[in-house]
Amino acid sequence: MELLQLALLAVASAFWPILIAVDLIALRTPRPRTILAWFLAAGLLTTIAEGLVIVFVVEGTTVGSSSRSVGGWGNLIGGISALLAAFLLRSRAARPRTEPPRAKQKSGKSVRWAEHAVGQGGRFAFGAGIVLNLFPGIFPLVALRNIAALSYGDGAKILLVVGFYLVMFALVEVPLVGLLLAPERIEPSVQRLNDWLDRHGKQLGIDVLGLIGLLLVVRGIVQLASS
Repeated sequence: MELLQLALLAVASAFWPILIAVDLIALRTPRPRTILAWFLAAGLLTTIAEGLVIVFVVEGTTVGSSSRSVGGWGNLIGGISALLAAFLLRSRAARPRTEPPRAKQKSGKSVRWAEHAVGQGGRFAFGAGIVLNLFPGIFPLVALRNIAALSYGDGAKILLVVGFYLVMFALVEVPLVGLLLAPERIEPSVQRLNDWLDRHGKQLGIDVLGLIGLLLVVRGIVQLASS
């Protein structure tokens, strides 16, 4: 059950709205392969290093306990946080598009900074990959706590952390691999993916946040009730 939840959290993390936004920005640049490669390298280095530190610091503490009550509270807090984030993002998306330029500038500051940095080239994309992935979302934190609580050896936990983040960056990895191996054949598909994400990506990210958040809340309540 824990491994299934980890897999679900990894897939849900791939749709973290900022990751989708950066993916869209990179695919619109003249050199998407360079941008995606540098961003992916920075993102994986940052998240895996950070994830391993969190797992092995939390391991053996109360937070990393395998107790059902601790796990239940972890799922409940993570689920409520995800639902709150989904609500805030949905409310922001529903605002009229007639807000003043200054208000729009403040509301989208982080995304516009990412757009500027990613669009500048590989080194800037690498920097953006580090900064934007210092906090890669709510679900990775829940997953890392769950990994720390597992009764597996250190090697298995390292593999789980690496595997989790490889899945999380799937929307970056899949187009990058395609563009590297068969650019002429894959470019139309990448463009279709880009267009689809442009139309539906933000809403999809919000829906995934809400759905997985609800599932975590339900599971947390069940764990607490049975502890």
